[in-house]
Amino acid sequence: MTVDGSASVFAAAVVVDVLFGEVPTRVHPVVWMGRVTRSLEVRMPREGLRAVVAGGLLVAFTTGIFVAGAYGLLAAASHNPWVHAAMTALLLTTTFSVRLLLLEVGRLGKLLDSGRVDEARAYLPRLCSRDASELTAADVGAAGISSGAENAVDSIIAPWLWWLALGVPGAVLYRVINTMDAMIGYRGEYERLGKVAARLDDLADWIPARMTAILMWLIGGRLGAGRPTARLRGLAVTLRDAPQTPSPNGGWPMAMTAGLIGVRLGKPDVYLLNPEGAEVTSHDLALAVRLIRRTAAVAAILVVASHLASC
Repeated sequence: MTVDGSASVFAAAVVVDVLFGEVPTRVHPVVWMGRVTRSLEVRMPREGLRAVVAGGLLVAFTTGIFVAGAYGLLAAASHNPWVHAAMTALLLTTTFSVRLLLLEVGRLGKLLDSGRVDEARAYLPRLCSRDASELTAADVGAAGISSGAENAVDSIIAPWLWWLALGVPGAVLYRVINTMDAMIGYRGEYERLGKVAARLDDLADWIPARMTAILMWLIGGRLGAGRPTARLRGLAVTLRDAPQTPSPNGGWPMAMTAGLIGVRLGKPDVYLLNPEGAEVTSHDLALAVRLIRRTAAVAAILVVASHLASC
């Protein structure tokens, strides 16, 4: 059972996100998480154990600020149950994003479907940081599907599971860790400074990533006509190819999506999922959107049912 909120509040948060999308950028907590992280990390060391320790302190400080802020806002609203419910739903909806993810993957597919490949290349950075300047239309589509599948974990399933376990503060805690990992949790300049954020993000996503793949597998056999073996192929591809990705978690939803849809997804010199699959087309991005949407719908129902069962 969560420490705050109810199944109806969770459902309200999901409805608000699906109907209205993100809150304004100037007040969005994720934007402020990024600003706090950036303002502090520029002053921190990049090399040696000092950088690792500094990165750990940065994570502790930033998560402390935003989790304490969530508790404070909920406490301030506790005088009235309706105000408290509204505040809970509002805070929760800032920790996940169903509408925006579906819109961005779908928009990329529409650009490719209309032959506007250059515009699709320019649009791709909204989904991932990959350099798209030399990518073919199929490569752009593959990158979009890969990012959409991976973000189904980060943007939907993981914050919902953390809410189910620890309430709104848990969802906020996850969102801070995930945001910091996206900013400093990668190799190169930030390898030492971002190590704690990266490892915590791996841990925070470990169960959600596998749960996402399982949900996709359960519903993915009905993605389209003429795909009677999609579910079997999805399982086989996932078990074989998921460990290829640098992330211990990202390969699970990506490999499952590649297998279910029957396409190959890859990043040059990094990984190749379902190499026997077909090149990605705009139709495949539409299937990916459908898969993510259905996965989110089933997950929401299961979260509500789990919450009610624990009451």
